[in-house]
This record gives sequence, structure tokens and C-alpha cells, in this order.
Amino acid sequence: MDFKHHPSTDFRPLEALSRDHAAEEIEALREGIRHHDYLYYVKAEPAISDAV
Repeated sequence: MDFKHHPSTDFRPLEALSRDHAAEEIEALREGIRHHDYLYYVKAEPAISDAV
């Protein structure tokens, strides 16, 4: 998943993910959060709404 450019809050149930896929999604979420934190707090140019 690309949470930087296509943030989605429509997540699959945890039971539907393999351990490896869950780890990949967790890392993608972390990367997306860091990216959007930077845009919001450092550049003051949020790319997504606060609700997302």
C-alpha cells in the first residue's frame, strides 16, 4: 500500500493478513505517517485532511 499518495482508512481485518503482509503494511503505514507528519508540521502544507 502507498499511504503517502493514496492514504486509505479502509483496512482489511487483521485475520485476513499473513504475518509477512502485516509487517509490510505496518512499515508502509509508518512511512506514510512520517511523510504526512513532515508535510503537516515542518512544511505546514498538509496533503490530506485531518480526518484521514
